[in-house]
Amino acid sequence: MKKLLAVLFAVLMCFSFTACTDNNELIGTWHTYDLGVDIDSPEIPPYYSIVFANDGTGRGPMSGLDRLDTVVFDYTVEGDLINVVTDEGKEIVIKYWFEGDKLYLEWDNYTRTLEKYSDDVIIEWH
Repeated sequence: MKKLLAVLFAVLMCFSFTACTDNNELIGTWHTYDLGVDIDSPEIPPYYSIVFANDGTGRGPMSGLDRLDTVVFDYTVEGDLINVVTDEGKEIVIKYWFEGDKLYLEWDNYTRTLEKYSDDVIIEWH
């Protein structure tokens, strides 16, 4: 009986640890075809990669008025918000949600739709 209770306790502990983990669905490389800005340039690729690493860092495009830069950022997740701080100190709060296999990011009154490219962090910075 004691062994059975010990096994049940171990299983319950595993479930409690699983419930406390970060949102692993976000981790990986995502592609988006629309950043919500009109930048007309032959140098702009057909899609952009946004990466969320397991260590709370990431990389992705940041659009300005007439240019598009790739930035490195740190992020934390709180509920349905991603708090981003870029390597230049800019802070952005992004609302996110999943529908099916798509990730939706909303900031600056615009929603970007992303498709999962890989569960891995791929160093491909479009």
